[in-house]
Amino acid sequence: DGWIAREQIPGKEARANVPGQLCIQNPQYANPPGLLLSVNRLIEKLDTFTADVKPQVSAFLKASYEKFKKNYEWYFKTQHGHCGTKMHCFRWRGRSKHHTLTSGLDDYPRSDLPDERELHVDLASWMAFASKVMMKYAQLTGNNADYEHYYRNLKKISNMIETVHWDEESGHY
Repeated sequence: DGWIAREQIPGKEARANVPGQLCIQNPQYANPPGLLLSVNRLIEKLDTFTADVKPQVSAFLKASYEKFKKNYEWYFKTQHGHCGTKMHCFRWRGRSKHHTLTSGLDDYPRSDLPDERELHVDLASWMAFASKVMMKYAQLTGNNADYEHYYRNLKKISNMIETVHWDEESGHY
């Protein structure tokens, strides 16, 4: 379905060193799409690889495109927020009163009362980045229709960030 677990905890000894609430992962909870940082780097550096390495990197990127596409779309299905149909909004699932462990910014100040109507600018920013990487990825793999899809998503997410999260008075998101 596109979900990627954040880590594996192999064995009893390792599991004993991890807090219980982190051992069981929920496939409705997202972590930042950080693997796209590496994909982005591979795409950007593709032409700098040596002749013996470049075909292997190209083959990996082409073979893995559909998996990353599926993961990208998974965020839209599971981490969407409520802000209307013309924009793409996002919120972290699995948030408690004291933590947003999935975000990677679990100590970032958030409201004391988690609410379904929350929208999180950090996840929206990740998804704008993901859209940019997937545009490059689609172009590299010759998926022109997908490129247009990612471009439209990027525009909607960027518009939403400016419309919903920008506070003119404070000059902050």
